[in-house]
Amino acid sequence: VKSILPLLKRGIGIHHGGLLPFVKEMIEILFQESLLRVLFSTETFSMGVNMPAKTVIFTAIRKYDGQEYRIVNSGEYIQMAGRAGRRGLDDRGIVIIMFDEQVDPEEAKQLFMGQGAPLISTFHLGFNMLLNLFRIEDANPAFMISRSFAHFQRNRKALHLEKEKEELEEEVKKVKDIHALADVDKADRPSFDVEAAVREYYELKHDLSGLGKELRDLAMQEKYILRYLQAGRIVRLVDESGTDWGWATCLSKISKRCVPSTNAVRDGPTEQLVVDCLVACTPESIRETHGQGATGAVAASEKPQPAKSVNGGVEKKDYVLA
Repeated sequence: VKSILPLLKRGIGIHHGGLLPFVKEMIEILFQESLLRVLFSTETFSMGVNMPAKTVIFTAIRKYDGQEYRIVNSGEYIQMAGRAGRRGLDDRGIVIIMFDEQVDPEEAKQLFMGQGAPLISTFHLGFNMLLNLFRIEDANPAFMISRSFAHFQRNRKALHLEKEKEELEEEVKKVKDIHALADVDKADRPSFDVEAAVREYYELKHDLSGLGKELRDLAMQEKYILRYLQAGRIVRLVDESGTDWGWATCLSKISKRCVPSTNAVRDGPTEQLVVDCLVACTPESIRETHGQGATGAVAASEKPQPAKSVNGGVEKKDYVLA
């Protein structure tokens, strides 16, 4: 306090977070009364306080944010540079930037022309605040919350959500009125229950899918499929997981092998038809084994992957898949 008094008498002030609260308040009052000609301060002086100045000077464009030295972002620059120019006293504000190092043009452009960071309230009503409010006579926590910036932001967001809700409800009404979507004259529009029609359509699609599965199971029976799977036959290969391997070429005759059933005690082993096919696989999924030629071998725990495109630019490699 003793060391700062001579500076204040000469019109020079210092403001930062390390000063005592009453000293900071005194400096702010002197600055508002135009009794200070020069004020050296950190960016906290310009945050949320109406302290306009005739000229704002940046002695450097880098600052230490507690973790690293970085260039002042556009939001901080706008906040501090916006203090230049006193309403009713100055016709313009002057901002001086002292570049003490070379700056990348893109970083400088972002500094001067970038958008400021949005202001979002972090107000939180905790137990300590409630206890302090109860100590004050006639204190009303509900009134305090209603006057907070967080409450204002929530109300503004609620208005946007309400408007969005109304727009979505209008879209739902249009979808429900299926007659209005049809490009048919009103006189020619049939009258029927939309929900019942959609339900019936879904049931028919479900039944059709079930019948299609039954048809495929019937076509895959041994007595029907054996005569079609000769060597050289082109087939569409889809495995049990649903992966589509594209078109494949049958290489050998069908063989049979016994596989354990899900209930081996009751049903015993079941027979499975096996046919070797030639398919296009990605080279990355095929691990070549030394001394086994170009085809190589794949570990039992691994599985080749189908080529992404048969006619595209993806590199492919033929591989015998059992």
